[in-house]
Amino acid sequence: MKATVSEQLADYACAVKFEDLPAAAVHQAKRLLLKTLTEIIGGYSSEAGAITRDFVRTVGGNKESTVIGDGFKTSCQNAVLANGVMLRFLDMNDTIRIENMMPGSKYGAHSSVHPDENIPTVLAVGERVGASGREILTSIVLAYELSGRLVNLGIKPTGFHFTTIGQYVVPMIAGRLMGLNRDQIANAVGIAGTYGATLGIVNSDGQQYDMTKNIVYPLAAYNGILAAFLAQKGFTGPKNVIEGPQGLVELVLRGNCNLGLLTKPSDEYQVFRPIMKSLPANGMLQTPLIATLKLIREHKISPEDVESITVEVSDHAVQHVADPGKRIPETPETADHSGFYVIAVAIRDGKFGGGSYDVKKKLGDDLVRRLMDRIVFKPDEGLRPFKSVVTIRTKAGSEYKCKVDVGKGAIENPMTDEELVEHFASYSDRIERDKVNSIAGMIFNLDRIDSISELTELLVLKT
Repeated sequence: MKATVSEQLADYACAVKFEDLPAAAVHQAKRLLLKTLTEIIGGYSSEAGAITRDFVRTVGGNKESTVIGDGFKTSCQNAVLANGVMLRFLDMNDTIRIENMMPGSKYGAHSSVHPDENIPTVLAVGERVGASGREILTSIVLAYELSGRLVNLGIKPTGFHFTTIGQYVVPMIAGRLMGLNRDQIANAVGIAGTYGATLGIVNSDGQQYDMTKNIVYPLAAYNGILAAFLAQKGFTGPKNVIEGPQGLVELVLRGNCNLGLLTKPSDEYQVFRPIMKSLPANGMLQTPLIATLKLIREHKISPEDVESITVEVSDHAVQHVADPGKRIPETPETADHSGFYVIAVAIRDGKFGGGSYDVKKKLGDDLVRRLMDRIVFKPDEGLRPFKSVVTIRTKAGSEYKCKVDVGKGAIENPMTDEELVEHFASYSDRIERDKVNSIAGMIFNLDRIDSISELTELLVLKT
């Protein structure tokens, strides 16, 4: 009998070995881990993060895995919930993106995924089983490989959220770390995939977002780990959940996909494909923010001097970050997708970072509101996918224009290792600088440590 798609992917997950990975892929996995920890620590102060940590602490659980920031231990599933919510809050996640997936789709003919949302699973399950640094790095490479292949199927253009793929990726990552065999992993994928389709309303255009945006992938990870636990005990699931009758392809993808993309080896390791973000905002706002900050700094433009701001971006960007539902964001989760908010705050403060999402305070500032009213987004299809042109006109009649083709952290403009360390330090003000350097040093030497607990026990913030 021909192996199902889940079985073929399980074979691959079981076969990946650290010794077979190119040194460049291993190094990139270390860089991605450091960037992910930056995001988790950056989201520590969020209300969503505090609520989730409080819940996790209240329900308790076996002391298996570390909740980053607080440092207490809970079950690996609960740790994934807490760490995953913090990770998602600032919307600084890296992105693997596929363009021109489905021409004519109202979702912009594209699909994307945040593969770093699998790293909390790698850390939590890895800590539970006492995984070495080498196994952690191998699992990160595997997580990116699987995420990159699955995004090719085009989940998002169907109206379902890309989080749906987590129900297929996480059981394989967790299963490998737990030592499951091929059949057990395929069963785990079947169990999780059967009940794992995320509705696109979580970040649909035209409405305000809420805290749910932060927890969708952590919940998928929670369920994926649960499925791996059940499969380890002998629980079974449909191994043909992807291609079988009324499975993923038929119901979610509506038959419009190429399954060969899942099982075909990639021409290049997927860890090299993510777009990293240097600023905490939606990917389509990276270049407008960079252009805006460049203009006000180079020309010493004060907020009071601004007459108007015109932001030219792709048509899809206008639909996604400048739609009426985001004109006046009521929540941080909406604000990080609101071009009006992030541009106005950047001009008002002369910077944009983790502290920029005190929405009530910022919107209570009359200057921020006036700046938001002076911003106009214009579509220009010649600027696809992430390019932008920002023009600022002053009350004195001067006009300044800046075009940015790629943001810092893009594949064509990567952050150096040193810049990633400084980025981590800038979001870790409650960790002593010597300790920041120790954490970064351990990550870049992760293949030499015997247990991931050596790293996680350092990830505690000062109260």
